[in-house]
Amino acid sequence: MIRAILSKEFHQHKFILVILPFLMTLSWRLYMGRGQLTELGGSQFYNLTWFLLLLFPLFALVVANALIADEYRQRTQVFLEGLPVPRWVFLLVKYFVGLWISTLTAMVLLGTLFWLEWSRESLTTRFASLLCLRTFLWAWFVWSGFFAFAFLGRYRIAIGVITFLILVFLESELGFGITQFGPFELIGSKFPYDRTEYPTVAVGYTLGLICIFSATGFSFGLARDATLANMLSEKMSFREKISIAVVFFGCMVTIGSMADQRKSTEQLDLPGSIDLEYKRGIAHAAPSDKHPSQEVFTALEEHLQSSCAVLDEMAEYLRIESLPKLFLIHRPDYGSDKFEVGKIDTRQGVLIRLNAIETHPEDPQWVRVLVRSVLIAHQHERLDSDSREWIVTGFSSWWATGKDADAINREIATRQPPQGQQKPTPVVSDLLAWRAYKKKTGDEHARYQAALLIRTLRQKSDPESMRDFFSEVLGYCPPYDFRASIHDYWYSVESVLKKRLNLTLADLITEEANP
Repeated sequence: MIRAILSKEFHQHKFILVILPFLMTLSWRLYMGRGQLTELGGSQFYNLTWFLLLLFPLFALVVANALIADEYRQRTQVFLEGLPVPRWVFLLVKYFVGLWISTLTAMVLLGTLFWLEWSRESLTTRFASLLCLRTFLWAWFVWSGFFAFAFLGRYRIAIGVITFLILVFLESELGFGITQFGPFELIGSKFPYDRTEYPTVAVGYTLGLICIFSATGFSFGLARDATLANMLSEKMSFREKISIAVVFFGCMVTIGSMADQRKSTEQLDLPGSIDLEYKRGIAHAAPSDKHPSQEVFTALEEHLQSSCAVLDEMAEYLRIESLPKLFLIHRPDYGSDKFEVGKIDTRQGVLIRLNAIETHPEDPQWVRVLVRSVLIAHQHERLDSDSREWIVTGFSSWWATGKDADAINREIATRQPPQGQQKPTPVVSDLLAWRAYKKKTGDEHARYQAALLIRTLRQKSDPESMRDFFSEVLGYCPPYDFRASIHDYWYSVESVLKKRLNLTLADLITEEANP
């Protein structure tokens, strides 16, 4: 019976199983005639590396498509399912037919190179066995991968393209080192030159991936009496085409955005700056005028030392390992209460303009701006958001008063609006949409309410739990990509509040209204 199945496969796919390998070998022979890569790599085996990496997977894709995908799409496998043999038998026959033709073609390509280069290359028995092992395992890995992908039916091309793009992105942008792993290491840069050492670790990983892909393919082919494979082989509906197109373009946009964000940012340079390296980072201060006086440099140096001390203490409290660079610019035209945060990339640091002479280094208003700006830059502006801004605003006011209860009470009292101008206190929805609340009530009132909320947290929790809460919300340093959004979703303010302080936002509002 197995002989009948084999006869059917060879008769039905004789072009794929006979003519295509011949065309592959012929194209390889023509490809060898071009000497550019040989001159670049110093060996014809360098040419074979690129041929196996780029063209051989296309060959395996065509074979898998003919043996499996087309079979299920045209329903010709029904003939085989009607035979008195288990379904796994004819799947196994298909698997080994594809494996045989794939590995045979790859070994023929290598054998052709052996025959032509025997007199030019120093081909020892060990080197030849290494090349055979690498080529055979690579061909087996590629076939097993496309064998599994072929059962995905109408989704196989879309999933394959997206997988390829993700792998390229992981290698080129994130530096995951995929080319140095498993099967890619076998056929990588060492393929033409490694003459002595057997790649034991890479062989182990490759065999593991082969087993996983092969088992996945058989699982698809045998699941629910092959009804899953039959369902996937049906033609794609218009809605599915639109959905896959949206997913594909979404992946392209996401990958492009991440690639753009990970581009190196030019370092900001301040000519004539005073530089100070402290425990958690580096700070720079410089005047904006061309001919600054000594008084300006003295004031900038005092600000620099004071700011670094404040940031070191804050980072220690929030368990932050490193802070973004700090740039202070002296502006003589500013008043003592005017501070401006510059629009620079947060990966460059945080830039603040102030009048260093008029502003006292320990002025609470200045410390509040400093702490808030550095924390927002530390999280790449993610704290400047609807649901977290009240925390960083209240925390910066609390820290600026030296964490003293009487001082923050006095500040709250001075900011309290007059009796006839009372504005609405925030509700839970306001804490989740703080920007809208701030726009409705004004910056000063929003800052006053944020300070009240932080005071309530201090009164209703022990110091260590409060520190844990602030550390988890403000001390986290997110990656500069979409993973930060995932983190913010899973670790929302309310979930951290519940975990660390055993409070909900509704409880917090109630406690503030009834201190």
